[in-house]
Amino acid sequence: MKKILSTNPTDTTALLARLALGIVVFPHGAQKLLGWFGGYGFNGTIGFLTGTAGLPG
Repeated sequence: MKKILSTNPTDTTALLARLALGIVVFPHGAQKLLGWFGGYGFNGTIGFLTGTAGLPG
């Protein structure tokens, strides 16, 4: 299992892939949690998920 999770420190492809994923995922999470980038924040997201989508709080 350790071998699956370990990476080579000189592997720049893995670094670039992680950075690209982080650049994409961070704004999405900031929209949902903090209300940045035109999002509704935590209360708005929970309100949508419980009201419209029918998920339990």
